[in-house]
Amino acid sequence: MSDYEDDALDIYLREPDDIGARIVLLTALSIWPEISAGEEQRSWRRWLDAQGVLDLATRDEIDVLAGPVQEEFAADLCERAVDSLPALAWATALLDEIPLVESEDDQALILERIPVPDEQIVPFLDQLVLRDEDSVALERERAELWNWRLASEAVRRESTGADLAEIEEIIREVVLESAISFAITEVDTGDFLVNGVQVRLLEDDMLDALIVRSEERLRAFNWLCGLTEWDAIHLPD
Repeated sequence: MSDYEDDALDIYLREPDDIGARIVLLTALSIWPEISAGEEQRSWRRWLDAQGVLDLATRDEIDVLAGPVQEEFAADLCERAVDSLPALAWATALLDEIPLVESEDDQALILERIPVPDEQIVPFLDQLVLRDEDSVALERERAELWNWRLASEAVRRESTGADLAEIEEIIREVVLESAISFAITEVDTGDFLVNGVQVRLLEDDMLDALIVRSEERLRAFNWLCGLTEWDAIHLPD
């Protein structure tokens, strides 16, 4: 096949309580820029700590929640939380699907179902239903394919000559194999489709945004499947 192909992976899904706690953490981070600085943020931090949610947080996430940190760094991490949240929400049946181009309705639906200070998170954790391993594994593969295709498009746009011909040939192979296997259904004769538009025809700004979103979706699925810790996106070489 192409350079994309990986050997079969050993997947061990995380415990539902850990997944639920990370959903709560990501929700807090996703709305953190909207939470008033001062007592309201301190209230959220105390609640997250008391509920055991911060036990799963990375050093960067704790730094953002503790503040103050560099504004650009904090904004980027919070925006990435928005992008990674839907994958875990889908895996726990809080969302029915996870389109690459997310809607505000999906974000609002997640927020409606997540506990907030000073609610207990145990009832939320107890009602989570984790999707079966095969379904999660397929979505992880889809996330990896999408991330590869979007990242390879950025490479294609910077390539010329023999390098351009090589990357275009690899893209054609991956697209064809993805269509044949039905791993990706949003495909036409030559490319993946984003809302009906070929990846190669996306505007640069849209491509850049989707690359970040696909990275966060892949991060979420790799973590969910026990393949990486949260602070890694791709599998180790």
